[in-house]
Amino acid sequence: MRDEAQPGTWSFSLLFCVALAGCSRMTAADVDAGSTRVPTKDASSMMTAVDAGAGSTGVPTKDAGPVSSHADSGALIQDAGAPDASCRPLPCPSNAPWNAARCACVASDTGEPAAECRADTDCSLATRGCCGSCLPPTRDQVLAVPTSKLAEVQRGQCPNPTTCGACYVTDPDPLAPLWHAACVAQRCELVDLRGSALSTCVENIDCVVMGLGCCPPYSDAPSEYVGMHTGADAGILMCSPIPPCLPPQPHADPLPFCASDGHCAVRRRETSKGSASYDCFSPTQNLERAYDSAAVGCDCEPGSLSVCRADRTGRRVALVCLDNQRWAAVEDGPCGI
Repeated sequence: MRDEAQPGTWSFSLLFCVALAGCSRMTAADVDAGSTRVPTKDASSMMTAVDAGAGSTGVPTKDAGPVSSHADSGALIQDAGAPDASCRPLPCPSNAPWNAARCACVASDTGEPAAECRADTDCSLATRGCCGSCLPPTRDQVLAVPTSKLAEVQRGQCPNPTTCGACYVTDPDPLAPLWHAACVAQRCELVDLRGSALSTCVENIDCVVMGLGCCPPYSDAPSEYVGMHTGADAGILMCSPIPPCLPPQPHADPLPFCASDGHCAVRRRETSKGSASYDCFSPTQNLERAYDSAAVGCDCEPGSLSVCRADRTGRRVALVCLDNQRWAAVEDGPCGI
């Protein structure tokens, strides 16, 4: 299935782009920065998602200049440690002093590293560089930073404003990590929601879907949700303050399920010729049967990305969306076989 990149929607996007400014330049519409998400109707490029879990990046329409890295960006939050001649002074939370010898913000009275956060809502995701990922981001594409410093850090990551190209996105791999910013020992850290105790499960009934981002989901796109254990404390997903949001149109929710790694995941409710179907195959359903002679592909939208996914046996399956708007398994497609 296809989702169009929405400016400001993919800031975990999901944080998947929902939490990461999506395929477009972070703007005042950034969900995780506390603004309204507005769907975009346009897409300018086509890309192939090969090897599930690897994010594709929106292509800038003009040169954005060098991308800041963890080592050279003065806007990044660094942990306390041994003196580093190359480290740069950082803005410290609550006007705490900067200690050049420790290369860290410190508490004024103890000399210990100053607290960056007290609760999960004190932390936010920032995108490395100017353009976010079209798929849920990988660990090296995002940073966990204090919410109060989000705009400043993002300016440091993208000092030269640029416009990022939109992109088509197929449903993300349900097993891919889902990075979120959380407060861990008073420091903002990246936490994989799919690898945490919040999403552990034994069977499908253990799982529910919860929306990502500050505003409610606007579709059944799996990238707008996360699978969580029933009754899990979802405080990590809460936004403070809650921004004004556009009222969502009625839509179905995706399906939560207990994945093979023992953590809850999310997949789309598939259809075949317009009717709900649990028997057809798609990027998120019945991959192990995709190459069977009698297998039937689920519906897909024109222009959906070709994908390469591993089934439960580890076999790679290459799927393409045909002109008849159905998924087909091929031997010479995106898996390179």
